[in-house]
Amino acid sequence: PRPTSSTTKQTAWDTSGGVSRAERSAAAMLDEDVQSDTGIRISSTVFYTTIALVLVVIVGGFSGGYKYGYHQGKAEMGQFVVDQPVVRPIQPEFTDPIEAPRSQPMTNPAQNNQTQPKNQTTNPPKASSTPTGAGVMSPSGFLKTDPRTVGMNYLVLATLDTEQAADAISFLSSNGVTVIGVPQLDSRKTNANNPSRYTLYSLGLAIPGNRWSAMSSDRSQHQQLIANLGARWQREHRGGSDFSQTNWEKFE
Repeated sequence: PRPTSSTTKQTAWDTSGGVSRAERSAAAMLDEDVQSDTGIRISSTVFYTTIALVLVVIVGGFSGGYKYGYHQGKAEMGQFVVDQPVVRPIQPEFTDPIEAPRSQPMTNPAQNNQTQPKNQTTNPPKASSTPTGAGVMSPSGFLKTDPRTVGMNYLVLATLDTEQAADAISFLSSNGVTVIGVPQLDSRKTNANNPSRYTLYSLGLAIPGNRWSAMSSDRSQHQQLIANLGARWQREHRGGSDFSQTNWEKFE
């Protein structure tokens, strides 16, 4: 006998379009709403939206809790941090201070050359006492001892009266050069303890005897700096000298 064909022929009244019953059932299930265990029908859009919102709430809660815990811990640790006190250097004592500049002068590059050579010992500077009743004039006041170091060479600017010397020292200090005024005493006068004239010495550069030739360039630069400032002082303050005729002197 001839085998019977298993192919189902479509009749004129068949509306399935050749689609099997199982395929139609699967397509119908995709269109149906998601049904929970309680029997409530939830659409797929609402279901996935709800899941996304739950994830956002979880991440936001974790982030907010982390920030709160960080600031809370920082505030608690701040109680154990104590500011260190500011230690200020002890200022030297002076007598009869003269008028000092209002602002701290900037450091002059030429002052950086005031260093001891490597082949010399680093002993502290020796101080030379001044006669009783007279003091060395400085930007901060009158000093009881001469701050120069014995054996070092210093630039001599000029010899001026008390008022001019004080004004010159203040002007040069405000421009970065430290200058002192050594009193010129005359024992023949009755007011020997009250000198009327002071010789100005620059402390901006001190030259050891064995470095005199090696520091020739430094010497020239410092003398030029003093001359430039002296011209300004004479022009702006009617100074008694422009410090153009200077010389080096060894402190004994």
